[in-house]
Amino acid sequence: DILLLSGAGAVNLASGTVSNIETLNFSNTSTGNQVTATVAQLGAFSTISGLGGSADALILGDTGTVSFNAGVTSLSGMETITGTAGADNLSHTAGANYTGVTLTAIDTVTIDSNDDEAATLTVTGATLNGADITGTGANDIVNTAAGNLDLSGSTLTEIASITLTQGSSAVQQLTVESATIAGRTVTGTDANDTKKRR
Repeated sequence: DILLLSGAGAVNLASGTVSNIETLNFSNTSTGNQVTATVAQLGAFSTISGLGGSADALILGDTGTVSFNAGVTSLSGMETITGTAGADNLSHTAGANYTGVTLTAIDTVTIDSNDDEAATLTVTGATLNGADITGTGANDIVNTAAGNLDLSGSTLTEIASITLTQGSSAVQQLTVESATIAGRTVTGTDANDTKKRR
C-alpha cells in the first residue's frame, strides 16, 4: 500500500499511527514535502519515492536508529534529514546514495549492516556535517561523485577506502584528520585531486 502526498507542504506522521504502508511517496512538487516521522515509521517503509521538490525533508520525530528497509537505498533528491537533540542514527543493510542530501543533528550513518559484501555510501560535500560513518567487514567505501568532501569531523569505522569520482578534470579536495586516512585507500579520478590533512 502507498501513502501518496498529493500536495506540497509539511506532514506530521509522528503525531498519528501508520500501519501496513509500504511506500511513502512524496508529491514531487516544486517545493516538496517536509515529513516528520518516528524512527519506527521510517523503518517500516519499503520505498521512499517521489523526491525532487526543492525542499524535500525528513525530520525525525523521536530519538533513535532508523533501520531503513533494504529497499531504501537512495535518498538522493531529499534536501535534508534532520535528527533530534539525542543520539540519532541512520542504518542501511547495504549501500546508500545520499547525493545532494544534507544531514543535520545525525550522529552516525551505518552501511552494510548485514555484513554480506562491500557496500558504498555516496555523498556530496555538504552531506555529513560531522556525522560518523560505520561499515562492517572493513571493506566498505565512502564515495563522493561531486564537489569537495570534508571528513574532518567524522569518525570512520570499518571503512576501507575513500574515493573521489567526479572526473572530467574536475578538482576535488578531500579534507580529513590524519588518523582518518591511516590504513585506508584514498583514490581520485584525476591527477589534480587533492588531499588536505588537518
